[in-house]
Amino acid sequence: MFAVLVAPPVAPVDGCPSARQVTEALQARLASYLFWGDDAAAIVKSDVLRAVLDVAPDGTVVRFSLVDARGDTQLRRVLPAPGRGTSLTDCVALADTVAAIVERYLGEIEYAEADAGQTVEVPGPSRTPGAVTAATASTRPVPGRAGLAIVGVGWRMAAGGEGASNQNGLEAKLAAQMELNRSFPRVAVLLSLGLSESMEFDPSNPPLHLSLRRFPVRIGGLLEVPVGRGWLEPCLQAGTDVLALSTTQRGLATSYAYTRFTPVAEAAVGYRVRVANRFSVRPTATLGLVLKSYDIQQPVGNPPLYSSVLVTPRAYASFGIDFAMVFR
Repeated sequence: MFAVLVAPPVAPVDGCPSARQVTEALQARLASYLFWGDDAAAIVKSDVLRAVLDVAPDGTVVRFSLVDARGDTQLRRVLPAPGRGTSLTDCVALADTVAAIVERYLGEIEYAEADAGQTVEVPGPSRTPGAVTAATASTRPVPGRAGLAIVGVGWRMAAGGEGASNQNGLEAKLAAQMELNRSFPRVAVLLSLGLSESMEFDPSNPPLHLSLRRFPVRIGGLLEVPVGRGWLEPCLQAGTDVLALSTTQRGLATSYAYTRFTPVAEAAVGYRVRVANRFSVRPTATLGLVLKSYDIQQPVGNPPLYSSVLVTPRAYASFGIDFAMVFR
């Protein structure tokens, strides 16, 4: 791990990008690593890299540097810019590019564990006696890898089953996503638990009432591919739908409850966009295949013959939106 902090730029005020836009982009990606002047008493300044932003008068070139406490430049980048009169969206995107460069740079300045168990420091900004130690630095996460806590809601549409239209409904979910590498495209694992609204089946003949509630459980892998201002995230998942069913016979005061498991495989795609600091939204679309279907039957007539009340679908599609909070 490492103990380098970054002091955000203070000028220019109205450039493209402006110091404020770059600061907001840095805060979104590296909030834990920003140095604010009011914290000087608690932070050793030799471990602070000062961000310097220089935008050409015509707005066609942006020069960005990270300078250490001795005045030595540790990072310098020259970026083409669209010129004056550029839209706010383009300026914000350019600011995010600068923040991404800083994020990648800091990812190279880390303490790695050697095979012998010793702490090895990758060369970076010079340090003076009294600088933050490796033990203190090891409590900081490495930029570039993240975990996401996710809540989501969606609409699931069933196909290929008796009463399939009655099995359409809302689903809510809680999920956790963990990135496995820092470079793009990033690979991540995703674990989710869901809950559907209660679905009621009430045939008129014979007098049988059936209730169904679905608990989706999924695990899978996804890619995070930068596209535009967000990340395109294709995903493959497998798991099971836990079906909690209950039946009630009218007039007999008899009810039964039982559980079934339907293994499924899914392919999904989402597009995640940061909306503020550590928060992002991700619209998603999913296609699912049910690997084991169930036929729920009821007795009809005397002597009884059995007919289907509910057949779980062979396939389904769902559309939803996820809300994520990033932890680094």
